[in-house]
Amino acid sequence: MFFYSRLQASFRSYLSLVAILSAGLTAAQPGLAQEQATGDGIEDWVAATMCAVDHRSVDLEQTLSFAFTETDGNNPRHLNAAQAGLNTADLSKLELAWAVAFPQTSSLRAAPVIIGSTIFYSATDSGRVFALDINTGCAKWVYDADTRLRSSMAYKVIDDLGTLVFSDQGGMVHAINAGNGEAIWVASGQASNNQAMITGTPVIHDDKIIVPLSGSGVITGGNPRYECCENHGAVTALDVRTGEKLWEYHTMPAAEYTGMVSSTGVKQRGPSGAPIWTTPTVDAERGQVYVTTGENTSHPTTNTSDAIIALNLETGEEIWAFQALENDMWNFGCAAGGPNCIILDNTNAVDFDFGGPAILVETGDRELLIAGQKSGDLWALDPVTGALVWNQRVGEGTALGGNHWGIA
Repeated sequence: MFFYSRLQASFRSYLSLVAILSAGLTAAQPGLAQEQATGDGIEDWVAATMCAVDHRSVDLEQTLSFAFTETDGNNPRHLNAAQAGLNTADLSKLELAWAVAFPQTSSLRAAPVIIGSTIFYSATDSGRVFALDINTGCAKWVYDADTRLRSSMAYKVIDDLGTLVFSDQGGMVHAINAGNGEAIWVASGQASNNQAMITGTPVIHDDKIIVPLSGSGVITGGNPRYECCENHGAVTALDVRTGEKLWEYHTMPAAEYTGMVSSTGVKQRGPSGAPIWTTPTVDAERGQVYVTTGENTSHPTTNTSDAIIALNLETGEEIWAFQALENDMWNFGCAAGGPNCIILDNTNAVDFDFGGPAILVETGDRELLIAGQKSGDLWALDPVTGALVWNQRVGEGTALGGNHWGIA
């Protein structure tokens, strides 16, 4: 996430960001709350949320003040006081500006884009993107994807057109006009012979959109009747203007029957897993893109699980892969001793994914690529070769602990 320097006198703009990310808050505007209470339907609620007709313009010439990644593609996840327009002394003065509660929406999982007086927010479970007035919370436009959305949004001006890019639960990538919410194109972000979700945020760089794919079979592996497992992590690059696929990278070959059977006689498939849950990091200077992966979900295990991987930005070819933990095979069957959790002599069934993106960090005399793992480890690599520079364990780590959401 990244803030560009912008106003410090008013804190209401930043409070809007906090409010919109809070699921389940009662709507501060009486009209919105009343529409929800009457149960007249979502479309009625959306209509009541709209700004007055003469207050729906979106000015994309204003300053871009918040986006998920830096403009150069790095993922520092750090805001200093100048970037945020806030310091420690300001925090006690903050007051709620407004709040919006989205009907029939059980969870929210996306970060917004903020440009001047407009906050663009993907209310993921609602299947809609809202362009909200940052001072009042009313909607300037609403984009209806007709399916649940999943990722945060990226923003870039393409051929003089402000463009928002994000994904839905089916692995489709949407590019829409930030000025009016109209679709530019919708295209599949899937890699061939694979099925995956897009959990991390697609990243726009020059003429490409880099799409991370989190296929694994980790949940279905808990079903004792499932022939575990298939699908795996992948990356695709789409043309930013058309959505056409330019290249794809697979963390492993497609799964096949391995000859193994579970304790209940169910055939097993593999390899699978190494999902990419996180947002890619672009290194334009070296012409590389970095992704981090999770565990394998069946045998045989691969050298791309629990790994940091560098790809060629132009071709998608693997340049190097650093594996932090070998033979980490885990699926939901392992949580309850299920038959699809087959433990071999060398199996580490610990689920120690990289739960956040790698970030490029200047250390004074050199630049390092650093990522945190659910094991509680921090790994610093040479971005050119992938060689280990240092490793430090800062916590015990668990399947749901350690470093789960990234570092800053």
